[in-house]
Amino acid sequence: NSSYRVVVEDTCGTQAEQVVFVTTQQPRADFDYEYFGYYGIQFSDYSRVVRPATYMWDFGDGSTSEEQNPKHQYQDIDPFDVLLTVEDNIGCRDSIGLRTIPPAEIFIPNSFTPNGDGINDLFGIEGANLVDFEMRIFDRWGKQVFSSLDPDKKWNGSHNDGSHHNQTTTYSYLIKYRGIAEEDATELTGQVTVIR
Repeated sequence: NSSYRVVVEDTCGTQAEQVVFVTTQQPRADFDYEYFGYYGIQFSDYSRVVRPATYMWDFGDGSTSEEQNPKHQYQDIDPFDVLLTVEDNIGCRDSIGLRTIPPAEIFIPNSFTPNGDGINDLFGIEGANLVDFEMRIFDRWGKQVFSSLDPDKKWNGSHNDGSHHNQTTTYSYLIKYRGIAEEDATELTGQVTVIR
């Protein structure tokens, strides 16, 4: 935005002048997003742009949209590079890109059968997009019998001394984890039944 002095002179040498303030319009693309359901994202446009405007979304998975606030269903929970390009009513454009940060996903079974048949022999979680993880298992008296900082390390139903209960019994667990997004931190408690 700036002021300009405009001088006009005709063929007789007569002049006229005036100071004109010119306001430029420059669009600024901006957006945010929120996960919903399973693999879905709601995108919200926060662009500063003179309307009517056009929108071009590239969702990073080969799909696009021209809606202002589109919803998009991804096929998995990976991060994606999303690009928004806005164009105002006189053709000025701006673009912004963001990499989505998927939420942490975790599944905890409620029982397992450590009988050596190769089916459901270990207790542990299945998770995606985890950064920090801790799992602790306690017997019915509150004594810790297993711990792990690795979500791929599973419990075989034994105590720290290697002994096993020879019958079906229930243990308590404490699981703490954090996802890629810093605010995505959770602490869960529950019970798992060891079926022998």
